[in-house]
Amino acid sequence: SGIGRVGYYTNDFRGAEEAFHESIYYLSQTGNKAARINALSALGYIRFGLDDYMEALALLEEALQLVEGETDPESVEARINIITYICAMLCFTGNITRANDLAVHAVRDSIRVNRRSSRLQAYIIWAMTEYFRGNYQKTLQICEENDEFANKLQVRFWSSLKDLLQAMSYLAIGNLDASWNFLAQVEDRQKNYPTEKIAMHAWKVKGDFFRMLGERDKAAQYYRELISDPARNFTTIDSRFTLGTMLLSDGNAEGMVWLMEAIREADEQHLVGIALRARTVKAVSLATSDTLET
Repeated sequence: SGIGRVGYYTNDFRGAEEAFHESIYYLSQTGNKAARINALSALGYIRFGLDDYMEALALLEEALQLVEGETDPESVEARINIITYICAMLCFTGNITRANDLAVHAVRDSIRVNRRSSRLQAYIIWAMTEYFRGNYQKTLQICEENDEFANKLQVRFWSSLKDLLQAMSYLAIGNLDASWNFLAQVEDRQKNYPTEKIAMHAWKVKGDFFRMLGERDKAAQYYRELISDPARNFTTIDSRFTLGTMLLSDGNAEGMVWLMEAIREADEQHLVGIALRARTVKAVSLATSDTLET
């Protein structure tokens, strides 16, 4: 749908969404498979942009079924794009094993397409799934093996995600200097795009960095700024969980307020990992304190 694409690229998500819905209905009657895949995936990307993970997943899973088995370069490239979004949402919603399997499939697919950035895209989303599996050294290995390639291509988003994954992984293994250096690279690259989700998550990681340093007040400033954002997505909900946990560990009852909010919003968004961790912290806190209430 031409109208849908205009809306998509001008951030008129609601108008684009209506146009793509009409296209999907029409295309289901005509049997135009390629156009239906494009419409389903575009609508899925819009729903992802609006943080509607379950609807986005349903649309993109349908698109993936239609494009599965196709071998022409255009279809393979479309499959890599679809898998990329599905993998991100599966990481958020807790199906990390399937996310990893799909990412490896995308890496294999990427050697069959002409667009070089598809290869970088596939490898970085694979690194993301390894991070969510807790395989920080594997994440670093994949990213480091693609450093030179990313520098050549200069695709801002994928370079920023690669650097952010390296910053997060180095932070997880305690190498604060390396983590800070990669965070600085992301911040510099994203300085003109502060509202993008990747910039928001870099802000969250910066809070985590200061929390690891023991500068808890400074960390709380980063988390509170994200919490003040009206978006209800993985990063803002994870910020509620992290702030709540940190405050509770300091004996501050305000932490339970944020923890309960994280549980409620994680349940609404089907963010299984955050919900499980938050419930665990809540149970431990209630078991060890007579002053906190549900």
